[in-house]
Amino acid sequence: MKKPASPAVANAPSAAGQLATPGEYSSIPEDSLAVVPPEVATPVYLSSSDINRIVCPSYIKDVIYSKEKGLTVKIEGQNAFVKFLVTKEGDKDEYSTTPTELYVLCGKETYNLIALPKRIPSRTITLSGGDRKASKNTSFFDGMPFEKKILSIIKSVYTEDIPDSFTVRDEDRPFDLYKGLKLTLVRTVRVEGEGLRVKEFTAQDAKNMELSEKDFLKTEITFSPVAIAIDKLRLSPGETARVLIVERVMAEGGN
Repeated sequence: MKKPASPAVANAPSAAGQLATPGEYSSIPEDSLAVVPPEVATPVYLSSSDINRIVCPSYIKDVIYSKEKGLTVKIEGQNAFVKFLVTKEGDKDEYSTTPTELYVLCGKETYNLIALPKRIPSRTITLSGGDRKASKNTSFFDGMPFEKKILSIIKSVYTEDIPDSFTVRDEDRPFDLYKGLKLTLVRTVRVEGEGLRVKEFTAQDAKNMELSEKDFLKTEITFSPVAIAIDKLRLSPGETARVLIVERVMAEGGN
């Protein structure tokens, strides 16, 4: 496939139509995020009514949080038990809805959880062990602005100059989103330790068609997009475009 100098890149808007930002949580599924990597600010849903459990692969030294946010934490070896306080308003129970940052010192790693209280059953969150790939990526991207980081990741995948600290998985999954457009997920590229992943699709047209980034903001193919790149915006019959969707990863092996 002949490649242009660079693909067209756009930030992916949120459901409300604004540009997506790292702090937006509206698209996170409630059952996502069973595994949390170190050194990445990671949003997780926790039960606002029941006791939640955080599991460390070694042992938990401490959990740092703002006590005025209304929660309690008890540490027992490899486990931390988190409970949001329930207040009374007359005869009615009031459950917390305030996001709270938790810094968990697990072994030699620090984990930054953004706890999002919600009326769901108790959750168990597992802290992943820091590995070589995650450490290498964290070191490389340290201090880099978010938009520059995204552009660097897109360029690496687009030019096939993929670092060995990224995890590449071949796919072959067709998606029937639009009549006359053959859309296939060909591979995923996970950036370990950064909470990001690239989904690469090929889009082949059976007729003359113009593509735009918003065409691929579909929950069937991505839940948490932060940027989309397309190397051809106008397709003639039989032509193929590459579509790269960068998204936040909310669970190991998730969508």
